[in-house]
Amino acid sequence: MTPVFERKVKPADCGLAFGLPLDRDEFESGLLETSSKDWAKFFSASHPEALPNALWTEFYVPEIVEPAMAIIGIAERLNVTIYRACTLADLSYAADRHAVLTLVSHWVEDGAGGIELSDDLH
Repeated sequence: MTPVFERKVKPADCGLAFGLPLDRDEFESGLLETSSKDWAKFFSASHPEALPNALWTEFYVPEIVEPAMAIIGIAERLNVTIYRACTLADLSYAADRHAVLTLVSHWVEDGAGGIELSDDLH
């Protein structure tokens, strides 16, 4: 059996998973005080000058969504499997299915720490 570091991996063998929100509803739900998610609150705190209605359109879309969508477009043309709004179940499935998996997410260091995915903090 060929060691993993010697295997040739094609883009079609790869997955790209997004734990960060790429749509407005998911982003705004992460801003709610009752949400256990941290990323949207962290992003908001890093843009204190942003008015609530402008946070998404003037900051989040150009800084996060547009670059992510550009990368997704390139990856899709190369036959990379994309996991938007990646949940823990999606991540488990993708890790078993792909030789290479790239996760774009947020790590929370407070308390026990954890990785933020679409469905919660894990």
